[in-house]
Amino acid sequence: MDYNAKVREARLLIDRGQYTTAVLVLGNILENIYVDFYAEVLRRLPEGQRQLLIQRELDFVQSGDRSAREKGFGGLSLGGKGRFFHENDLIVGAERVFGTTFPHFKAFDPRLFRDIRNEATHGRDDTIVDEDEANLFYSQMRVLLLEVGLIQKAEPKVEAVATGGLRSWKENGVIPHDDILSGNLQMDTYAANLWGVARGDANTPAVYREADQFFRQTYL
Repeated sequence: MDYNAKVREARLLIDRGQYTTAVLVLGNILENIYVDFYAEVLRRLPEGQRQLLIQRELDFVQSGDRSAREKGFGGLSLGGKGRFFHENDLIVGAERVFGTTFPHFKAFDPRLFRDIRNEATHGRDDTIVDEDEANLFYSQMRVLLLEVGLIQKAEPKVEAVATGGLRSWKENGVIPHDDILSGNLQMDTYAANLWGVARGDANTPAVYREADQFFRQTYL
């Protein structure tokens, strides 16, 4: 499963107000978390412990429906998967095998999620699931996925610093205007007196009175 794509799909559904459909997607994510996590635990267990767990799985699915008997753990219902994990202390065992901890997964109780997901599956009214419940389940699934390493937290975006790779104006060969170089800068030169321009007042700087000079000095 592409967990990142499924998480984005659930988020989009919640944002659109389709809370029941979002919970169905999240339920599918949870089932796949159980399946993929269980497969990884089996892969990492020593041979003797692996065979013991596989035998427990075979015994467990015999009491399940046809899908469970034919497909094993993957064929169990969501409730069945959660119960198998709980009865076999799979999270605790996984912590020993993985050499890390899974505090959220270990504390997670899928029963409420399972019940609401089942109601959403069989119900007809889209108000069965409200926005808060959908957001709660969305957050729980994201936390579990991050904790077991099935998705990665996005790196924070760092704004590019404009000055990092730019040369100074001196290095770029920019030559300041003569009045700046001479130290005779008059600030009123940079505030055009439009009335003086309109009257042709000789006290108005020539750069504003003479169009050719104005464009020579301001056009790049």
